[in-house]
Amino acid sequence: MSSSVYHSSSVYHSSDIQHAVAQVRSEARVVGYRNLLSYTTSLDVAVFTRADLNPESWVPGPSGSYSATYDALLARGSDLKRVIVKQPKGSFSRDDAEIESDLQRKALSSIIQELRILAHRSLRSHPNLTHVLGVFFQEELRPPGTRPCVIFDRAAWSLSTYLHEHAERRIPSSTMVLFSSDVASGLSAIHTHGLLHGDLKPDNILLFPREGRLTAALADFGTCGVAGDQNETIVGTAGYYAPEYFARSEYHSWVNRLPRDIYGLGLLTFSILTYHASPPFPRDSSKIQHDDEVCLPFLLARIPRDSQISVLLDVMRHSISADPAQRATLATIKASLSGTTDAGL
Repeated sequence: MSSSVYHSSSVYHSSDIQHAVAQVRSEARVVGYRNLLSYTTSLDVAVFTRADLNPESWVPGPSGSYSATYDALLARGSDLKRVIVKQPKGSFSRDDAEIESDLQRKALSSIIQELRILAHRSLRSHPNLTHVLGVFFQEELRPPGTRPCVIFDRAAWSLSTYLHEHAERRIPSSTMVLFSSDVASGLSAIHTHGLLHGDLKPDNILLFPREGRLTAALADFGTCGVAGDQNETIVGTAGYYAPEYFARSEYHSWVNRLPRDIYGLGLLTFSILTYHASPPFPRDSSKIQHDDEVCLPFLLARIPRDSQISVLLDVMRHSISADPAQRATLATIKASLSGTTDAGL
């Protein structure tokens, strides 16, 4: 793998998605029921009815801080399809945004942001991103309001579940490399639009039967943000932080810049190689992560001997550097992984 690295002069490309996400994250006036309707119309997103989805039959799934998910059956004519419904916690008034709580605003901004990103014309069919199928506006009476839901294609697995369930049978090396390559391609797509995911972990990677194989796709864009924005730290998950995430880090000014996702890709590769046996780091790992002579050996020592795939170990070595400017570029990593998948293992 080439030693190409980031430099402090890295330029982030502006885009209409970047502008929209920046607005959603910073301006309350663009977070509201009517704004969601506007996005739905402008992005040409399908609107489903109760007859299409039958909310009474939904099966509860994982729940987060601002939203919950459900397994549902989408019926359009004679076509039946299993889908995932993402629903905010709480309904919203149609006309008076002032009565919404802070939690509701965050839930709605998360949904608007995810829709705005994934329904964009250049991203909506990308094989390495989750696909939005449409929206559903669930009317409620107590209290009166509307609960806007986003309908997603249903994955066969989360990467987390897949790794756990295949830990004994083992996963072919070629599949591990393909999953890593898929994630790199998904990151490249959003980085092109100046967006930082910021929360790469096995739970946020979904596996779909696409292009004749099981394909990995990035998920959970409700908390991602604009690369380079210094107003608000893009959230992450303990155990998967990049060194710059820690407030006292000498690299903290890099916290919302693209190399953070490169570090996250390195940690995700570690999770794949270890079958997600545990998070890469303990909760308080700042000291370990800021010492390159300690950090990489700490991770490499936990990778099983039969999982030590050279190209993926190289991805880790070139991604997991305390100094963001010393991490490999995404283009370099993609080229390395693509060359391996094209040639076979």
